[in-house]
Amino acid sequence: MISRQRLRLLTAYLCTLLLPELGHAQVAEATLSILGLSDDVSTALVRFEDRNQGVLLQIREIQTGSVKKSWFVENRNDERKRTRRLRRKRFPTKANVNQVDPSGRYTVIGAPDGRRSYDIMVLRDGRVGLVGKIPLKTSDDGNRAKAMLKEVVWAPNGKQLIVIVNQSIEREEGEENVDDLHWFRFRKWKVKWLKPDDGGASQTEATP
Repeated sequence: MISRQRLRLLTAYLCTLLLPELGHAQVAEATLSILGLSDDVSTALVRFEDRNQGVLLQIREIQTGSVKKSWFVENRNDERKRTRRLRRKRFPTKANVNQVDPSGRYTVIGAPDGRRSYDIMVLRDGRVGLVGKIPLKTSDDGNRAKAMLKEVVWAPNGKQLIVIVNQSIEREEGEENVDDLHWFRFRKWKVKWLKPDDGGASQTEATP
């Protein structure tokens, strides 16, 4: 026979399970920040914060953004200790958050292309060049997300570019406001420099 106290606990637990189903207007919100890179720049230590789950430290593959491992952190002190331990053992390269590349020649910017993508571009000597595109999320009724470049991290050798882009979109169940990690291989001779006369892109070799 179930005791009253146990029944009350069970009822409270079931209510917590049902709340997400009932809260159709709740906002999905998640933020990312890069804390460190592995020596070969294949993985990154990432801080992930979700308004529903809390704070996690994650190991992510840089090229795909996929999560390889994650840990919940209980408080700021726990977060600092685990971050310090992971940085020392596995992610010794500091994530240099900077729009300007290590050579000081290229500055990363982002802008929607007016169609289906968010463009990651570089500025150099008054010119604008396209590095790559990020697909914009689309709602069921055809509306596209609003995107914003939040963080830029260059590999120490300047040959890889990691960006965090936020996409905000209104869905039937509520607003989705989520950061995603994206990776680009940076080759200056593959930058598509935009022609100022017509706004088109032409692939030309960058000035060394």
